[in-house]
Amino acid sequence: MSPFAKKTTWKFCFELHKCIPNSEIFSRKGVPLKKVVKQAISKSYTDLLVIHEDQKKPNGIIFCHLPEGPTAYFKINSLKFSKDIVHCGESTSHNPEVVLNNFNTRLGHSIARMFACLFPHDPKFTGRRVIEHDEANDEFARYFNRETTPKVLITMSPFAKKTTWKFCFELHKCIPNSEIFSRKGVPLKKVVKQAVSKSYTDLLVIHEDQKKPNGIIFCHLPEGPTAYFKINSLKFSKDIVHCGESTSHNPEVVLNNFNTRLGHSIARMFACLFPHDPKFTGRRVVTFHNQRDYIFFRHHRYEFKKEGQKAALHELGPRFTLRLKWLQKGTFDTRWGEFEWVLKRHEMETSRRRFFL
Repeated sequence: MSPFAKKTTWKFCFELHKCIPNSEIFSRKGVPLKKVVKQAISKSYTDLLVIHEDQKKPNGIIFCHLPEGPTAYFKINSLKFSKDIVHCGESTSHNPEVVLNNFNTRLGHSIARMFACLFPHDPKFTGRRVIEHDEANDEFARYFNRETTPKVLITMSPFAKKTTWKFCFELHKCIPNSEIFSRKGVPLKKVVKQAVSKSYTDLLVIHEDQKKPNGIIFCHLPEGPTAYFKINSLKFSKDIVHCGESTSHNPEVVLNNFNTRLGHSIARMFACLFPHDPKFTGRRVVTFHNQRDYIFFRHHRYEFKKEGQKAALHELGPRFTLRLKWLQKGTFDTRWGEFEWVLKRHEMETSRRRFFL
């Protein structure tokens, strides 16, 4: 770090030390940086990181690859320590997998290779094993291990209008073991606490704009995550031509075309709303179909033709489309919560062939 660094800079050094295997911290004091480089080379270090500070806080970092370079200087922004992150986990001593994403230019390739050189070659998990390990230990694991039974609470914006209530009742028809709660003026964080205390496993909050549903918050309980989706193209059951009547049978759930790590998380969140064992005698099917990051919701029943060799789909409604806006760790907390993913359209939607789910 800089000579005579303050407490916050030391703290940042220890955080980096946790992340980077085979790393050591050196108190520089008044030693010139060129002399530090020579000493590091003589002791066979392969990389040198120097933390700069301004106003007693880390504000920059020098990466120097040894013994011949190159050297790069980066500005540090939006620094958040582990203890300030909600529901932060404990680090282990295993070698991490390194993901270097979206370094597309010649300069980007050089920077990515510099970052890669900081970490050992043999991560503890690789490829599909990483996903399997994450899914076995994520917030949805208890549901997929059949340790919990879904119990869903559906609520809405304070003083919601008739159309929003109608949408809540339509969702209530689709999701077994769900209940509707009139929120009135109760703060959402208090609703989350009440839902956890009453053993609900999921919370759905319908937002409205101009007296119509325009968004939905999915909050998996008790530990999150929380996601917000924009609602488009909503069509109620009565507006669908030849719409059928729903039954109380547990539906089969179809999750289609969720291919990325983020997509897997969203698909698992949807799956947690429904009981494990569908009753196939009811022939009900709930489909979440992802196409170009738009999630199409459909609710059908299989119908068999008289000859018994062909089947058709009879739509039960409702029908709508979801667009993921953000995903947050933990339960609802837009002020202090840690966002895993946020849609920034003008920055992220640079190519028609790039999709996130």
